[in-house]
Amino acid sequence: MSNPRRDFLKSAFMSIAAAGLISQSSRFAFGQKDRLKDAHGNFQIPAQAAGDPLFHFTRTTFEPYMGSEFRVTVGPYKTVNLRLVKVEDQRPQARQQKGMPRTEGECFLLLFQASGKLSDLQQTYVLQHEALGKFSLFLVDAGEKANATYYSAVINHTRPGGASTKM
Repeated sequence: MSNPRRDFLKSAFMSIAAAGLISQSSRFAFGQKDRLKDAHGNFQIPAQAAGDPLFHFTRTTFEPYMGSEFRVTVGPYKTVNLRLVKVEDQRPQARQQKGMPRTEGECFLLLFQASGKLSDLQQTYVLQHEALGKFSLFLVDAGEKANATYYSAVINHTRPGGASTKM
């Protein structure tokens, strides 16, 4: 005859042991390694990402180029021109009011008016600009207005830290 109490205790112990094992191994499951952390406990940025021009672009980098053209090659024979129509600060102000941790850096939105449709997919495109050069940017369809198609991109250069700083 089975003892339900003993079975319950056995399953509870196994569940607790499995939960402990899973919580310790979750950082490995998600690819997080302690050796990639800096002195403050934040994960380091890979050298490949830090070498990308977009890594160093700030909101003030794009502001002088409002109204200028960016070219995107969509296929072997199709190029779409994007005109930068808006550069907007997107840093969350509510965090400071609610007592949440502040962030350093900046977050901003770029809005482009397109001369044609890029693709039905949201994806990373290579943009070419006379002054800024060539860089990759993840563009999202921002809709149509007055027979024009718009695309947007959000650039987020934030990290936990003290008071917000403008770059």
